[in-house]
Amino acid sequence: MSGPGTLNSGMFSPDSKNIVSCRDQVAEVWRLPENQGTRVNSASFSSDGESVVTASDDATALVWKWKTNYSPAELRGHARQVFGAMFSHDGKYVVTTSQDATARVWESETGKNVTEQFGHQAPVREASFSSDGQFILTVGDDHKARIFGCVVCADVATLMGRAAARRALPAEQLGRYIH
Repeated sequence: MSGPGTLNSGMFSPDSKNIVSCRDQVAEVWRLPENQGTRVNSASFSSDGESVVTASDDATALVWKWKTNYSPAELRGHARQVFGAMFSHDGKYVVTTSQDATARVWESETGKNVTEQFGHQAPVREASFSSDGQFILTVGDDHKARIFGCVVCADVATLMGRAAARRALPAEQLGRYIH
């Protein structure tokens, strides 16, 4: 995943121990560190490219300083598998989503759990930070999208379907916070 060019695709191997990526005329295979333990469900880079966060079936996420031999910061606190993990734009925080119907925010350097949100009644599949880092959008299997203030993560809005989303938050405000 080094060098110029557009990354066209990427995929985990069946045993989740390797990643293959392709760009332009290059295909590369990357071996994941051995100590993730179980199936890795997602991986993403910090905006500066220095760190990678992985989420796995063993209810943990790990923050790796991938250019060094650094031991990863372990994000442990979910009760069930972790589906996804994403860095804030400044790289200071990570939000994780889980089968346990929660999203959690962590300090990326220390692995300290900053806050937990129970706003969903079903697994939380995705989460992302707003570009200014003040809000988090979560999407769950309960057919809800929720917006939380961050880092305190107070519930700002619950969106259910298109009509409810328009009534819950004016479009100009929604566009200001969610990118």
